[in-house]
Amino acid sequence: MSRSLAASSVLILLAASGCDQAPADHLDGDLAVEKGLAPALKISLETELPGDCRDNDGDGAVDEGFAFKADCKKNPHDLDGSSGGKIVDTDPGGEIVPRPGDDPYGKTLAVGSTNANAVFLIEGLVTGDIERVASVTFQGARGDDVGTGLVSSGGSHWLVGAPGTGTTTLLDGSRSGTYSLARDADDAWRGRGDSGATLAAGDIDGDGHSDAVVGAPDSDLATVVFGPFSSRSSTVSIPGISAAAGMSSSALVADLDGDGFDDVVLGSSDGAGAVSVYAGSDLARGRVGAVATWTGEGGRDAAGSAVALAGDQTGDGVADLWIGAPGHDGGDGAVYLVSGAARGGSLAGATAILVGVEDSSLGASLAGGHDLDGDGFDDMVVGAPDEQDEFGRVGGVWVLFGPFRGDASVGDLGLRFSGNRDGDALGSALCIGPDADGDGLLEVTVAAAGAGEVYVIRGATF
Repeated sequence: MSRSLAASSVLILLAASGCDQAPADHLDGDLAVEKGLAPALKISLETELPGDCRDNDGDGAVDEGFAFKADCKKNPHDLDGSSGGKIVDTDPGGEIVPRPGDDPYGKTLAVGSTNANAVFLIEGLVTGDIERVASVTFQGARGDDVGTGLVSSGGSHWLVGAPGTGTTTLLDGSRSGTYSLARDADDAWRGRGDSGATLAAGDIDGDGHSDAVVGAPDSDLATVVFGPFSSRSSTVSIPGISAAAGMSSSALVADLDGDGFDDVVLGSSDGAGAVSVYAGSDLARGRVGAVATWTGEGGRDAAGSAVALAGDQTGDGVADLWIGAPGHDGGDGAVYLVSGAARGGSLAGATAILVGVEDSSLGASLAGGHDLDGDGFDDMVVGAPDEQDEFGRVGGVWVLFGPFRGDASVGDLGLRFSGNRDGDALGSALCIGPDADGDGLLEVTVAAAGAGEVYVIRGATF
């Protein structure tokens, strides 16, 4: 069943922080103030609070006197309380990007760090400095600019982009230790400009080998590198489209139409922005031409900054897409649901439009295509790294539960997680997966680039 703020403990918690005086941990005893909660109600330990699953006034009853009764198995709004692990980059401030392995139900999480110029592989639920908890480190050389482009290439292999040199490297993550991109690579492919800034992978030509989409957004270009991946692989170049520059600001590979060939989805985020879909069956034959293109509503929407699978929300048997536009409406941001069977057009005609709160940049990051709460409908996680509360521009992440129809504000839907400090930029990057604790439920992994932190939120939270 779909949940909204009106039907969850989150709505009640919005009025439950008495932070007009010195901040204190009033609600859940985890030694953290409930950051991101509006200070609309002064409380004391003698006052019963709705929705926090505690007997605040000591009379042996929870939530007495309130019509709303919390689901006391969950208190998802508190990021610290829901987090199964916290990974810290000791030199924060750059970009930090999490990605699951080829099997999202596996335990491997890859984290790219532009400050460390490296990609780290993490196994299971851990807490600590990233250099210490990583089982494998793929280290770039000076000028490589490693950290933003990384994707599983199947099994234990990973593709790591070095846009500073335009190189994408194939590395084996099955051996623990630290490995150099230059000396220890299985193979490498070099493209134009900032190739490797974005990466996606799948079987585009249907031959059973993993193919790669290598993005070079500053060069307004994407290249399909057919597998097996090597410096000698055959390629097909996809140039920028007329609707927007910044081709391959985001990239996704998935079989949208069920024909056995993975299709390529590319976002071009400059200006109004656009997202184009290229049929894998066409690309396998060397044919380059979008079968669908969606364009942003406004001149600065930056549509295509992020794209994600949505599952079949429209019931037509074709996988649908989420498109993020963090610049929409002056920076509030928006996320659009479009049918994978549609031929494109303006995003104003999307199946569903979810808009962000003021100046939040909703849609800067996206993940979807998985049913997190087990109700049979695929859900979505979206980042709003500029979202503000009384602690400053802390950033936020929203977990939204399907099915989705029509237009709404995220302030009326789902579960919200907030950053801890001004400048945290929680939601700068995120992914669904892995199943780090092995309980059969997918975790949600979120990055706070400004703090150099990655949180793994247990799947049982949802």
